[in-house]
Amino acid sequence: MPLETPIETERGKIEPSSLSLFRLFRIWFSFGVQSFGGGSTTLALIQRAAIDRESWMTVEEFTHYWAVSQVAPGINLFCLTILIGRHIAGFAGMVVCMLGLIIPSVSVTILMTAGYAYLQHFPVLQRAVRGIIPATVGLGLVTTVRMLYPLLKRGYHEGVRSFSALLLLLFGSIVIAAQGRAVIYLVLVSMGLFGGLLYGTVVVIPKEVKGEESL
Repeated sequence: MPLETPIETERGKIEPSSLSLFRLFRIWFSFGVQSFGGGSTTLALIQRAAIDRESWMTVEEFTHYWAVSQVAPGINLFCLTILIGRHIAGFAGMVVCMLGLIIPSVSVTILMTAGYAYLQHFPVLQRAVRGIIPATVGLGLVTTVRMLYPLLKRGYHEGVRSFSALLLLLFGSIVIAAQGRAVIYLVLVSMGLFGGLLYGTVVVIPKEVKGEESL
């Protein structure tokens, strides 16, 4: 069932012919099938499709949705899926994308868990797992860098104060989280409040940058 109206994004319009609900389900179903290696792998798949392959949104929009997902309770990938689904096709998109992601991933997880319980003592499997772990970390780093770049670029164009505030928030959250005892939700909330206070008082965004963002 094709969508009736095109979706407006910063990259232009996504035509209805390319946004059938069946195609959306098929795309997100493929994410669920390929979601080996945990959340970082799934995030990399979603990011690549949403930005590069399907052009549903820009890197900045994706980063914004991911930031919102971090604050929401529960599994943040599910929250990200709902936000992107709504962005693309409204309520129907939310339902279709969630079902497409959950059905195969849950099925594969059950089968792989049962298989691993039986084969976990095999040396070949143990060596394979040792190779998968660094590969997963590498995927997570690539995804992080891709989301970090537009933030640094935006802060740089906004001026020294904005860029310095961004670095302060970035490294401040890293230092707090590295302690190991920090509650992640409290880190996000405190950094959000501190950032709001910082950008509202110390940092003043130039008018020309604000104008560019509104285009």
